[in-house]
This record gives sequence, C-alpha cells and structure tokens, in this order.
Amino acid sequence: MIEQNARVVSVLSATTVQLEVFRQTSCQSCQQGCGANKLAFMNNASVHYLEASTTLSLASGDDVIVAIPEHQLWQAVGWLYVLPLSICVLLALIGQYWAGEGAAILGAVLGFATGCMMSHYLQGHPQLPIVTYKKEKLSP
Repeated sequence: MIEQNARVVSVLSATTVQLEVFRQTSCQSCQQGCGANKLAFMNNASVHYLEASTTLSLASGDDVIVAIPEHQLWQAVGWLYVLPLSICVLLALIGQYWAGEGAAILGAVLGFATGCMMSHYLQGHPQLPIVTYKKEKLSP
C-alpha cells in the first residue's frame, strides 16, 4: 500500500469523504537556498482534493492516512503510459516499413492518439483510494 497524509474536507456519504492531500517533495523539506527549493516553493499546486472510500466514522477536519494498493498504481501506469506509447511505436514502425518517413511520423501521431483514446475507454472506473486510519489529535 502507498500511504499519504490527508485531511477530511467534507463527508459526502457514510462511505465516501472528500480529502485534501498536501504534496511535499524532498526539496520542500530542506532549508537550503538552492533553485529546486525555490521552484518548489513557487508552485501553487501543493494541495490536491480527492474522494476516498472509508468505513470509519469521520468528521470535517480529521487528519487521516489515505492509501492505494500498489497494483492499482501499476495498472494506471500501464494504461496511461505503456499502452499509448506501444501503439505509437507500432504504428510508426508499420508506417516506416510501408511508405517511409512521412508515414512513420503520421503513424506515430495517429498511434499515440489512438492509444490515448483506448486507455481512456478501456481503463473503466478507477477504484477510490481507501482511508486506512484516523490520526488521533494530541491534547495540549
């Protein structure tokens, strides 16, 4: 399981919550003045919102751990990267073999577009991430 800290924004139903997940890279955690740290600081998209399924009793503002199964991540990589690029290369090779460089370029473009459309329609409905547990708040 791949886990990430998150905060409950709203409870959508008894089994679904909306979460805000804070993206943090290793470059944001150090205090060095290098360019990577400054670029990471300037990036405004550090908060992402997503829905997750849960069996826990949660309220808005609760800190939780959200997880996705590792095989689900690898399936997404296959659908989003491997399938379109494989079809792109295959049609480029076919185009090169039959009609030369122009057909290879056209085959690559059409193959990539076809692969992207196929991955969109074949992947089905992705499963929601799962809230694995609720973090306890510390009393002062």
